[in-house]
Amino acid sequence: MIEFRDYQPTDRQTVIDLLGQGRPEKYSAVKEAIFDWQFTANPHIEGGAPFVVGTVDGEVVALNGYMPVKLRYEGQPSRGSWSCDPFVSSKYRGKGFGKELI
Repeated sequence: MIEFRDYQPTDRQTVIDLLGQGRPEKYSAVKEAIFDWQFTANPHIEGGAPFVVGTVDGEVVALNGYMPVKLRYEGQPSRGSWSCDPFVSSKYRGKGFGKELI
């Protein structure tokens, strides 16, 4: 059974490593280089958690990031969020965790 919780700063390297699974060798280095800008130093974050993580027996096995953005809707400035980097560990795919996550 999967449990969902907010991302904690101590999850940083685990999240980067999980996102690198099955990707080209240099992906993790690139993600690490932009991670703080994208998720924790973003000027629009306003204290919210940048990820929802899914855990099984305490192991982070799924995640979905949220990158806050400013946008215009019908000519008016507004705030929004891009859902980005949804990922489920290959070990846990096909169990419906991605659907629950999104």
